[in-house]
Amino acid sequence: MRILLFLFLFTIGSSAVWSQSNDMLDSFLDRKSADIATSLLLVGQASGALPDNATIEQAYLWAGEQRFGKKILKLKQDIPIPMGLFYLILFESFNVKGGIWYTILHTPRQAALEAAYKGYIDSSTLYYNREMPPYEVLTSLTIIQEGGKW
Repeated sequence: MRILLFLFLFTIGSSAVWSQSNDMLDSFLDRKSADIATSLLLVGQASGALPDNATIEQAYLWAGEQRFGKKILKLKQDIPIPMGLFYLILFESFNVKGGIWYTILHTPRQAALEAAYKGYIDSSTLYYNREMPPYEVLTSLTIIQEGGKW
């Protein structure tokens, strides 16, 4: 009887945790533009640098310690993330090697150009300062984890 009760409570508890995670992604996907804070959290978790239960504050602390940190810390958490900055964060977090100009300059513009060259984004949408929709952030994370192209 105790085992049955434990399994029941475990199932209810684990579904509540899963529901919380889904609620965060649902609210993220409902937005018009992906915000910096949630994008940082998702990239950090996908790259393994942050645990699955990390908070946005932990994501900002992690970002501040990275090479791209100085570009992040001067921005507000709730503003939309520009595409070039997102790919700079993504490439740094996943240790993606770039071309010579990306390696030398290491700017959001060069990161966006590198992403287009590598096939992570469609070159017709290559505006390094445009706001990214949330689905594109999640799609880019999937693509880089699978090593594929857009």
